[in-house]
Amino acid sequence: MRISKLTIKNFRSLRDVTIEPGRFNILVGRNNHGKSNLFEAIEWFYSGKGELADLRHAGAAEDEEIVVEIAFSGVQAGLEQISNTDNQQKLRNIIGEDDVFSVRRTSGDAKARYVYNDREGRWKKQPVGVDSAFNNCIPRFEFVLTDKNLKDVSAFKPNTPIGQMLSSVVSEALEQDPRYVDFKQKFEELFESPDSNVRKLLQQTSQRVADHLKQQFPDCTAVEFNVEIPPFEDFLKSYSMLASIQN
Repeated sequence: MRISKLTIKNFRSLRDVTIEPGRFNILVGRNNHGKSNLFEAIEWFYSGKGELADLRHAGAAEDEEIVVEIAFSGVQAGLEQISNTDNQQKLRNIIGEDDVFSVRRTSGDAKARYVYNDREGRWKKQPVGVDSAFNNCIPRFEFVLTDKNLKDVSAFKPNTPIGQMLSSVVSEALEQDPRYVDFKQKFEELFESPDSNVRKLLQQTSQRVADHLKQQFPDCTAVEFNVEIPPFEDFLKSYSMLASIQN
């Protein structure tokens, strides 16, 4: 599965941009002409994080949505790689036999993504629950800023690109064990499913704490308190490497 089309509207300096990338692409341009904004738009598509006021194009009106839409090709082969059979089936129910599907995130509902159902001719909320679970069904995105030190990028740490790739290698090996696959599925059902009681309890707790904080700090214009759902990938971020030389 790979990105076959990218559409960005009203994201920072990108008013209306459509790109159909190949398998290998190089962006060349002057400074401050939108190269980084393009990758930050993709990053927002994956994470949904950021203040919308800071992300909106300066010339866009408040009622104009920020839109980042990505079309993925090679979908049927990609579906076969999804180890969670429930997630795989949920996607199949929307995609059917199509080998291309489109997914979008907009400022109108920035906390969710929507998959286009060609048979019904409408957008439907991502069927796999929260972002982290759905990100496991589509190609991984890794954005490395040019101002990062090479040592920070190549270090064997959980949050570095090299570390992320190693975690993927470990995960692929573990997914050959049915017990691991079952454990991963149970974890996703417990924390990431929209119907999970644990998830609902965490959301209720977050809201109660936020309400108390609003009473404690009445002069604040906005108070939020969120209990983040633990990413399953964190289980695979504790590893070490030992290299020795023998004479």
